[in-house]
Parts: sequence; C-alpha cells; structure tokens
Amino acid sequence: MHYSPSHLKLVYADSMIYAAKKAKRNDLIGASYLSKGIEYYAQKKHTDALDNYLSADAYISKTNDQYLILMVKYSIEQLKNYVGYYQEEISLVIVCIGY
Repeated sequence: MHYSPSHLKLVYADSMIYAAKKAKRNDLIGASYLSKGIEYYAQKKHTDALDNYLSADAYISKTNDQYLILMVKYSIEQLKNYVGYYQEEISLVIVCIGY
C-alpha cells in the first residue's frame, strides 16, 4: 500500500482490512485501519483519518501489543495537534512519552 500510486492506496488499504478480517486477528485488523487512517491524514482528510484511527483503536485495544496501542494514540495525538485541540493532545503525548 505504502509504495503504490496515490490513486490506489485506499483501495489497497481496504483490501488489507478485508484480509485482516478474514484472518480474525484484532492486531491485523487494527493495524490495517491504522494504515488507512495514516493515508487519509496524508491526504488531509482529517475526519476520515480520525474515523479510521478510532476503528483501529477499537480492535487494537483488545490486544496486548503495546507498540500498536501507542501508535494509535500517537496518530490521534498528531491529528489533534494539527487541528489545534492542544488540551486533548497533551494527555496523549504524556502516555506516548512514558512508553
């Protein structure tokens, strides 16, 4: 997905989500939603990015994968920083720094 042409990145992200759901693994599903959110963020589609980050969080929070858990928090933090929600961002930064 990351090395594909821009017009195909979200198509590949949807394929990743589909395959991850077939595997029935929360870590893979969450990571797939996270990747899709990161691509939306790169396209400056912040609402879509947040929706995917929250979907990722719903799956990843069911795992013990600290890296993925913090990666979702960091991604949400970056989005809140970009749109100017600094007070909400601070608590996420503190969690990430602790890791």
